Amino acid sequence: MKKALFVLTIALGTRAFAQVTISGISSGGFMATQMGVIYSEEISGVGTVAGGFFYCAQNHLQNKIQEGIQTHLGKQNLFLFNQNKGLYSDLLLGRFLFPGYSTKWFTPSPMNPIYQSVGVCMQNPDKAELPDLKAFHEKKLIDDPSYLTKQNIFTYHGEHDNVVLFKMAQKIKDFYIENKIPIEQIQQKSLQFAGHSFATDKQDLQPCTAEKFPFITSCQYDLAFDLLTFLTKKELKREPFEAKNLYYVDQTLDLKNLDIMNPERGAQPTPSIAPYGYLYSSNECLQNPTYCQLHVALHGCEMSDSFDIDFDAKYTEQVQKTRIVEMRKEKSKILGFKSLPYIKQKKIRNGTFKFAQFSGYSEYAIKNNIMILYPQTWITEDNYPYNPKGCWDWFGWTNENYATNQGLETSWLMQLIRSVKNNPTQHLLKIRPQFKK
Repeated sequence: MKKALFVLTIALGTRAFAQVTISGISSGGFMATQMGVIYSEEISGVGTVAGGFFYCAQNHLQNKIQEGIQTHLGKQNLFLFNQNKGLYSDLLLGRFLFPGYSTKWFTPSPMNPIYQSVGVCMQNPDKAELPDLKAFHEKKLIDDPSYLTKQNIFTYHGEHDNVVLFKMAQKIKDFYIENKIPIEQIQQKSLQFAGHSFATDKQDLQPCTAEKFPFITSCQYDLAFDLLTFLTKKELKREPFEAKNLYYVDQTLDLKNLDIMNPERGAQPTPSIAPYGYLYSSNECLQNPTYCQLHVALHGCEMSDSFDIDFDAKYTEQVQKTRIVEMRKEKSKILGFKSLPYIKQKKIRNGTFKFAQFSGYSEYAIKNNIMILYPQTWITEDNYPYNPKGCWDWFGWTNENYATNQGLETSWLMQLIRSVKNNPTQHLLKIRPQFKK
């Protein structure tokens, strides 16, 4: 039957099977729209789950870092907050970026590097300004925005999202309408009681209102099905997740990690990207990738395999007690610093592994000739203090080029997508993911 399907595919031509679609949750949702704008000629569909629109954070973080250097305040600007009654920004800040300050009735001040990303995009998205894509294209930093008109756009947002407020859903729609995407190519879904998480119809996960690791919840709603159906334009058939179809993927473009037996100890392609990701695929798609679609599913903050909630709590305590926001590789030998955390204490918690297993994406891969790629970020001492949660860079912590084809993460990710789409088997590690019995 499967061989017959591939013969039919050849007869129909490869064009309909060549699309690349992308989606993500939280920072992964912001990153998905970012990738969709930058590489609109190659990406046919974009899905956001509790995410946001392109360049919402502008270049505020890097500008304020430079101002801090000039004024000698440096990273101390992260402690600048203004009183703002009515906003529970301790929850927002603690989850997203900077966990070391009790801010129940405060919001970042404009001098704070995280003001635009947290104080505006996450807390007050209706006040966020839409970008001028023509200016990016004139500098050849993104594809021609006219390609956006051919994309399918799916957005989902929990109406009780306390991390990226529900008002962002309308801003995403405004962004795409302003850039001339036909309304029939935009589908929006929401759940009244859902929080900041990936909704599923599974029965044994966290409650739909939950907003904590691994951010996958039981909501009596199959979000992955709706998202993939709208983006791929296929009548999808479901099949239970099977361990045999999940592979480790070498995320280095020069394939340095293929022979390693411990994936997390491999070489990183960039300082913020993991040595490995995951691919869920049938053997037929691995051998005949031309005839299969590729969907890229991006995790959110705190969802990388490298995020350790216990270690994160230690970092929070460090900042609260000492106002030290950096991180070190080794245990300090200086008197008085022995109790402070160091990066080698952090453990692997398998967030992306769980995302691949339980989000529902993988269940629509095998019977529909779709490969699901799960790239992931990596948390090292370089992440502190601006990205301790391992978020995708939609707010400029890596450099000022983050939202362009010159960005460290964006340029790497597109090269990985192209390589996996053309020849997935060359990226597969010899070792396979281990499942607990």
